[in-house]
Amino acid sequence: MLRDAVGKGYKDSAHLKQDAGLEPLRQREDFQKQVGNGRLTSVGGEMHDHALRWSGSADSAVDLHPTHLPDINESIAFAADDHQQVGIGQLSPVHPPHALLWNGSAESATDLHPPDYADSYAYAVMNGTQVGVGAPFAGFSDALLWRGTAESVVNLHAFLPEGFAWSKATAIDEAGHVFGVALNFAEQQWHAIEWVPVPEPSSIALLLPLAPASVRRTRQSCAPPQVRRRKISSWRSKVANGEGGIRTREGV
Repeated sequence: MLRDAVGKGYKDSAHLKQDAGLEPLRQREDFQKQVGNGRLTSVGGEMHDHALRWSGSADSAVDLHPTHLPDINESIAFAADDHQQVGIGQLSPVHPPHALLWNGSAESATDLHPPDYADSYAYAVMNGTQVGVGAPFAGFSDALLWRGTAESVVNLHAFLPEGFAWSKATAIDEAGHVFGVALNFAEQQWHAIEWVPVPEPSSIALLLPLAPASVRRTRQSCAPPQVRRRKISSWRSKVANGEGGIRTREGV
């Protein structure tokens, strides 16, 4: 729908509001949620970015900048689902950022930064799971996944085939599949990556009959994120090789 609107020449919000074809999207709750940042100027003239969220209008803006994390001086929100928002916070533009998670308010901010990493970014969130990237103190960046706390971090890069030196997770869907990119160092080639969760065997029979209902709850926002979580025993990576083929590797 959005592609059709852009094709008609609608390039800003004022034009998009004129397109009746977008009405189904306007009614969706997730379409009415926006995140980003705003820049504030202090009394001393210093400028600081604050993460913000909106619900479809300027008057709905909520300042998400953490009020209880003393080391965070600036913040930016990158993405949101029906319940949570993710982004980064940092002491200043010259300091490495920390991945952050919010549950709708400044007071709810959680620092997701893993202690073994120099920096971290959270780029996407869905149903209580957050994904992004982190740079270890030694080595290249790893695609990361969290479930609400720094301690829950999973290094998704570990589930890639050998030869990949850098990876980043940028999206996650309702099924829990994670998407991103990775660099094959020997080939000097970027690859599209899909990480597929592998449920614990004991939970598969329980999950399958409930899958349609779970999807309906997700779309209608009738249940908190943790209700829809499932136990994951491992991850399987699917690597596009640029020639239409797929390589896979399953963790243990």
